[in-house]
Amino acid sequence: MSLILSFLHGNQIGKIACLSGFLPDWGENLIINGSLINKPYLITHGTSDQIVPVERARMAQTILRSTGASVNYCETLAGHKLSAKCFIELKAFFA
Repeated sequence: MSLILSFLHGNQIGKIACLSGFLPDWGENLIINGSLINKPYLITHGTSDQIVPVERARMAQTILRSTGASVNYCETLAGHKLSAKCFIELKAFFA
């Protein structure tokens, strides 16, 4: 949801964090050309997530980077939760 909101209302949002989330297949169509250049994103995901496959987070990272967004990516051996390592990155991201 944070990714879609950032595409629709990016001018009202500073930093965007996506925790164990994904970009819907149709979501890329909402990106306005040039609107995400240098927009800061953090994506965190666990490689053992059985709810949202880690490949979806990797795909979102690739799509965002291709638009010129600034993407921090934290992937750890975890399930559908925020790991301690990614929590530290989240805290630093919003500091």
